[in-house]
Amino acid sequence: MPLPLHGTQSELHAPASNERTLLLTPHRLPHKGRVAWTENIEGKRNLFIADPAKDANTYSVRQLTHFDTDDGQEITDLEWAPDSDSIAYTRGGDIDGLEHPVPNPALLTQGVKQEVWLASLNDSTTRRIGNGNGAAISPKGDILVYLEHEQIWSFDLKNPDAKPQTPLRRSR
Repeated sequence: MPLPLHGTQSELHAPASNERTLLLTPHRLPHKGRVAWTENIEGKRNLFIADPAKDANTYSVRQLTHFDTDDGQEITDLEWAPDSDSIAYTRGGDIDGLEHPVPNPALLTQGVKQEVWLASLNDSTTRRIGNGNGAAISPKGDILVYLEHEQIWSFDLKNPDAKPQTPLRRSR
């Protein structure tokens, strides 16, 4: 669906029954002009991307994640890769810190966790990186770091078989 380049706030306004949150930080715009935001539609929270169209007057909007249940798990902490071809995010809970448990409004028997995910904008694939939050991607785009239980973990983005590495640093 085309999205006009001007008036973005009003075009992204949603009916009262749904919630849309535009996640756009002007100094962190990717060089390809992409825009990312989350939408809560009937309780299903997902990440959307708008790519500038070739005519430069509109955006082409697409859903990047496909979480299809109303489980109450938020999507936060969006972090663009330097090449703007992928975006890291946290799924689950809120970001109030360790003293606050991860909310489980759907009362899922398996419980819920905060998890770091990475989504490719080129092929729309997503992959779970590990438990944690607050992802940051290195300037070269090859390493992702994130927090889990006050420890900093690293992940090699160039290795498709990579697993999270042992903590880089433990907090005091």
